[in-house]
Amino acid sequence: MKRILLLLGLLAPALHAQTISPIISEYGRNAKGSFTVTNSSVQPMVVTVSINSFDLDPSNGKSIYRPLDTSTRVSLSEMSARVGPRQQHQFFYRVQCETLPCQVVFFAGMIVGRTPSGVGVRIVLPHVVYSCESQKNCRANIRRASGLAD
Repeated sequence: MKRILLLLGLLAPALHAQTISPIISEYGRNAKGSFTVTNSSVQPMVVTVSINSFDLDPSNGKSIYRPLDTSTRVSLSEMSARVGPRQQHQFFYRVQCETLPCQVVFFAGMIVGRTPSGVGVRIVLPHVVYSCESQKNCRANIRRASGLAD
C-alpha cells in the first residue's frame, strides 16, 4: 500500500499536466481537422500517435478497438513529435471512409514519469473522429445505430 501511495505521490504532478483537445470531433463526409496535445509540465515529452477503428458494444456502450479498417484512409501530419515544457503541438489529419458512418480514434501516448524502479509510466489520451453522411448529430446517430440510447 505504501508503494502505491508513493507512486501516486510521485506521479500526481505529471498526470494532470498533459491534455488533448478536442476529445471528440464530428464530421460529414469530409473529415479534415486537428487535435492539440498540451504539455503543462516543466519537462519535455515525446508524443507518439497510433490510429484505430472501433465499434460500440451495444450491451454497455464501451468502445471495441481494432486495427484501422482497410476501407478507411487516414493522413496524419506526423506520427510523433517532441513537445517542449509548457508548450502545445497540433496534429493535422484527414480521414476518408469508403462506407459511412465510420469511427476512428487517434491515441496520443506519452511517458509522464518513472516508478522508483525506473519503469516508464505511459498515458494514452484519445481523440475520436466520427464521420457520417451529415455532420449534424453524427455521434448520436452512430450510438443509435449501435443499439445505444442517447
